[in-house]
Amino acid sequence: MSSNLFIHETAVYELFNSYGLSTPTYAILKSESDIPQLPFEKGESVVVKGLGKNLWHKSDEGALHFIEYSREKIKQVFNTIQSNLEGKYEWIECLICKKLIFQSTTAFPTEAFISIQKDDSCGPVISFGLGGVCTEEWASKLAVGILLWPVSLVKPQQALEEIKNHLIGKIWFGSLRQCHPLTSEDKILEFLSQIWKLAEDFEQKKIKLLEINPVVLNNDGYPVALDGVGLYDEKSKKITKTPHLEASALLNPQNIAIAGVSDKPGSFGTRILDNLINSNLSKKQIKVIKPGVSEFHGVECYQNLAQLVRNPVEVLIIALPAKITVATLTTLCEQEGGADVVYLVAGGLGDGADTNGWGIQVSNLIASRREQELWTPAIIGPNSLGIVISPLKISTLFISRNRLPINYHKNGNIGFISQSGAFFITRLSNSPELPIKYGFCIGNQIDRKASDILKTMSEDSDLKVFGAYIEGFSDGDAIKFAETARDIILDGNKVILYKGGRSSEGMEAAAGHTGAMAGNYDIQKILFQKAGIIITERFDEFAALLKWYSAYPKYSKPEKVAVMSNAGYEAVGSADHLGADKKLGHPNLLMSLGEEDKKNLDFIIEKNRLKGLVLATNPFDITPMAGDRAYLDSIRCMAETEAETVILCIIPLADMLQVFNKEKVKAFIDELKDIIETTGKALGVIVDSGEIYNQYRKMIAESGIPVFRSIEDLFKPLAMCYNSFSK
Repeated sequence: MSSNLFIHETAVYELFNSYGLSTPTYAILKSESDIPQLPFEKGESVVVKGLGKNLWHKSDEGALHFIEYSREKIKQVFNTIQSNLEGKYEWIECLICKKLIFQSTTAFPTEAFISIQKDDSCGPVISFGLGGVCTEEWASKLAVGILLWPVSLVKPQQALEEIKNHLIGKIWFGSLRQCHPLTSEDKILEFLSQIWKLAEDFEQKKIKLLEINPVVLNNDGYPVALDGVGLYDEKSKKITKTPHLEASALLNPQNIAIAGVSDKPGSFGTRILDNLINSNLSKKQIKVIKPGVSEFHGVECYQNLAQLVRNPVEVLIIALPAKITVATLTTLCEQEGGADVVYLVAGGLGDGADTNGWGIQVSNLIASRREQELWTPAIIGPNSLGIVISPLKISTLFISRNRLPINYHKNGNIGFISQSGAFFITRLSNSPELPIKYGFCIGNQIDRKASDILKTMSEDSDLKVFGAYIEGFSDGDAIKFAETARDIILDGNKVILYKGGRSSEGMEAAAGHTGAMAGNYDIQKILFQKAGIIITERFDEFAALLKWYSAYPKYSKPEKVAVMSNAGYEAVGSADHLGADKKLGHPNLLMSLGEEDKKNLDFIIEKNRLKGLVLATNPFDITPMAGDRAYLDSIRCMAETEAETVILCIIPLADMLQVFNKEKVKAFIDELKDIIETTGKALGVIVDSGEIYNQYRKMIAESGIPVFRSIEDLFKPLAMCYNSFSK
């Protein structure tokens, strides 16, 4: 790290003072000749600090001294500090501060720690917690050690509310037993507002980091920064603004061209073309770029890219090797027209396999043209496996139709973004019932980012659920994604995110195959939670939440759940998963049946001749001797209680259940749908049995009722919903 990037303590003090933030009274001592001009009285308590470039911890190097002021002592300490730092650090100066008597308690620490860091993907982020020499120890011991606030999504008033619930806030505001207030909310809010103004100016001032430890309270209750260091930002990139990605080109393309088809077995381009031919587009709406051939597989061929200028398309797919892809894209840009959106299929562009710098060439091409305001297409990829647009039955995935038969949902309510193509196609294969209207595999995000795709998809009012699998956000895109998601969520929709590359090993693996820019996951997680995004850390939970919210997009969180099962273990497991759990952070989510509820359920029990076999409780453990009618009567009764969530667990091995008769299964499902419609409740079904019951599960799923293989598949995600909407 260059010493020129280091921000020493005097500079931090000056910066703080310029924003109205308090520091101790101080003076600068550069040489012994400055001593007579120091503004301190003899015997006054002062702190002498030796400053050197890249010196972060002065006390460790003998550069911090507490003395009673006299010219003789200052001279002695000045020489001692210089001697201690000589040969280790480039000398700057001595900072002499009037010792501040700050407020303290006998039982608790009162010092705070605050830092402002410009995260590459999230923008300025403020951290706050207990300070002093034991900052790290306190952070590791507390359930919430450090509070994190992304500046663009959290306001000072919100930060104040979080401080009030943190240990340092309870100490400062005197809410602990036998404590008295050391400050007021107004004074801390004023301090936070000043910190926010400073953080918002980080980009302008080219600052990367400021760390202030400790921050103490003076006798009037105002925060004072006693010690601070920082870093300037050596990168300070200029981010070129990209034009908005038009919905018509992205979501409703009427003309598509492809370059890179071949008769060679396994050709990606030819597989893509085959999928396009089988879409709702006519062959006249599809073009192939292939010199020397008039048509290919019945589709007209253009001899070169120049023909696209005269006959432009919304989408151009380039399924060529990396080197040729770069040349093709360069030609397209130089001719200044031909396609609104370009999908780059090739890998080896900006990822771990790119040893020739092809990705850098493409990035430079895009940046140069945008900076000059020259025509440039929107580029998605490289390493983009393809897209799915259900209303047009378009798939540009280079996966054969016999390997991945796609269930197109014309009126689907899910928009899906995946940095990994494999993740997307396995969701399509495993859960064909998911009503995905649009799916985009965005690869390395060399141009258009996850936030661009999310924003454009949000223009379709039919979409209610947005799912995203992202391994890395490029510079500044995490905050753009969060801000876009926040707007989507404020409109009553849901955004569900699986963030890959959370560990250092995961980041390395992500970078190896997608060139992902994996950032600090802890910061990003806070950012996304503040925006209202539901964060999942398991693939099965991600799929379960997509399934649940696509069926019930207005659903928020479970607070009163009713469960019915014909297996005792599921009833017990329901209580285990949904009962109060301090570790997972949710109360008892199982609804308590009232006297009227029990009376109604007892009536159903007697009506279906089950008296003496079952009890009116929640979970309701219905006997395996019960048939379809008893199930339907009971689940309707449960749905007519105050429960907002009703779960029907079915072990279909019981002979009384008609699970192989398609007509009776259809009638059973129709009545379940009527229960949902008439009661307005969210109803889920669990069928925990083997493969011979797949058709039964499939019929339920295709009706739009979410169905799961086990109680864990649903109850863990439901508990997650509670936590997500309680933050």
